[in-house]
Amino acid sequence: MKKLFILFLAVFLVACQQGSSNSDFIIKNHTLVEYIGNEKEIVIPDDVTKIGASAFETSDEYPKDEIEKITVPGTVKVIDAEAFAFCYADIIIIEEGCEEIGDRAFMDSYPDEVTLPASLTKIGRQLFETEEGLSGTKFHIVKGSSIDLAIQKQNPYGSYEIVYD
Repeated sequence: MKKLFILFLAVFLVACQQGSSNSDFIIKNHTLVEYIGNEKEIVIPDDVTKIGASAFETSDEYPKDEIEKITVPGTVKVIDAEAFAFCYADIIIIEEGCEEIGDRAFMDSYPDEVTLPASLTKIGRQLFETEEGLSGTKFHIVKGSSIDLAIQKQNPYGSYEIVYD
């Protein structure tokens, strides 16, 4: 019994160190409505299939300016318009499997790096619309993919680099 308790405690402690927990997210019908945690590294839960508008927008109640990295698993198929608007994450990784990203998804966000998958087939307008312009953002994308063509066509304001992975 004592060994079982120690094993349980060890698993619990490891889980607590893994970053964000489901209590950090408001999820309704598999849609991430809002992130309310304060972790530096965030992994969207696998049961989320959609990220709603303004889910990562910073506010006085839930400031999101300390986020270092957001990972969106391929189980998320849709990212709504302005989902990451006013989000100041340094790195955003959207894994292969995501299919749709809405208008101004990263409006007035200034990430250092963004990974966008070739699986994106429906791509909104003005993805990286910013008031001050991007400052050296690196886009990790697949050459010739729909997102590659969209970024070249949209030509976000400011300085950026396309890194073909």
